[in-house]
Amino acid sequence: MDENELLESFKKLKVYEDYKEIFDNISGDVAIVYSPRFRRFGISVLDGGSSVVAIKYCPWTGKKLPESLGNAWFDVLESMGIEEPDDPRILAEFFSEEWWIKREL
Repeated sequence: MDENELLESFKKLKVYEDYKEIFDNISGDVAIVYSPRFRRFGISVLDGGSSVVAIKYCPWTGKKLPESLGNAWFDVLESMGIEEPDDPRILAEFFSEEWWIKREL
């Protein structure tokens, strides 16, 4: 996905307007990432893996970022009897922001 496509995908997110400054600066040259599933901003650990260090404030504006919903994601799945994040029973809504929007988190 090129930078224009990436920005266009961000503009569709519920949180885009509230955090426009950080989304507009995310690119292939910046190690900042966003996970719609967990509503989490972070800095990629550039060690070849997929690790991310969560950040709480926008590095450009100092604005407080939303709380991560990573723990809530696992809690909701566990309440449905799902223990593993790769369980095939996980509904598609849990791989986007849809699950937390529906639950008004």
